[in-house]
Order: sequence, then C-alpha cells, then structure tokens
Amino acid sequence: RAEALEKPEGKINKAGAIIIFLFFMVAAAVVIVGTNVFSYDMSIANAKYKFGNRKYNEAYEDIRGVDVKEKDLEIRDKIYTVMYVNKQLNSYNNFYAMDEYASALDSLIKGLERYDKYIALATQLGIKSDLNYVRKQIMAELQNTYGVSERDALMLMEISDKQEYSEQIYKIVSSVNKKPPVETEKKEYVP
Repeated sequence: RAEALEKPEGKINKAGAIIIFLFFMVAAAVVIVGTNVFSYDMSIANAKYKFGNRKYNEAYEDIRGVDVKEKDLEIRDKIYTVMYVNKQLNSYNNFYAMDEYASALDSLIKGLERYDKYIALATQLGIKSDLNYVRKQIMAELQNTYGVSERDALMLMEISDKQEYSEQIYKIVSSVNKKPPVETEKKEYVP
C-alpha cells in the first residue's frame, strides 16, 4: 500500500521543456543581436566623433575590423583616406623614436607623396582640410627636425633613382642634430 501512495518520480513534460528551451534560445539570440548592434553603433559613433576631433589614429582603431554597413561607408572612406597619409606620420614617429633617422625622413617624404595621391579623393569626400592638417604636421617635422623646406621636399619626391634618393636622404640626416642632448644631473664633488 505504501508503494501505491507514492507519486511517480518526476517526468519531464516534453512540450513544456521544448517551449522553455525555445524561449531561452530566442532570448539568447535577442541578447547577442542586440549586443552586436549596440557595439557596431558605438564603434561608428566613436569613430565619427574622434575623426571630427582630428584624432585620426583613434578613429581608425574604432572602425578597423568592423564590417561596415553601406550607410556608414562614407565615414569609413574618410577615415581610411586620411590614414593613408597619417600612417606615414606614425611611421616617422616610430622610426624617430628608434633612432632610425633616415627611415623617419623617408616616411615623411612618402607621406607627402601619399598626400598628392589622395588629395583629389579627399576633396571629393569633403575632407580636404583634414588631409591638409596632416600635411602641415608632416611639413613641420621636415622643417623642424631636418631643416627640409617644402621646395627641398618636393625635389626629393622627384628623384626616381633609388641610389640618388638614398644618398640625398643620408646627406640630410648626417647634417642635422637628431635629438637634443640628454641633460645629466651635475653633482658637486665632495672630498
């Protein structure tokens, strides 16, 4: 009799289990899609903001690797166009920090060449002022670091012979003081 009073051990209602499983699957899909949409929108918004504030490297990092939708292709094209030139300014900074002054100078000259190559596209995209801003930075580094005028830079760009170009680059580099001397603390001699 005791066995008859016992309730059978729990059986899972298959229809209920399927409904609950489907509910959680739909909820997970909504969360994943919502997160991806939010992440995408934030990346695009951040890239636009940073680009508008001339933080080109940061804007590029925000949009790099993002599968850009058709409605946002214009901002991607603007960022990439400026970065084609700004990349050379970044290379200059990296080479200069590693004391590779000839490569640093070469990067600045390449930056001017890329400026010439992309200025028409920049004008078409309405970002001519952004590209000019990067060019001004390049010209300032050429003048301040290497004493190279715009005219001299244009002459370097005209050299097609690689050997002659290299000789001119090394000639310029050897004639300038690359980094300011490091100040050392002077200690007074006490016997």
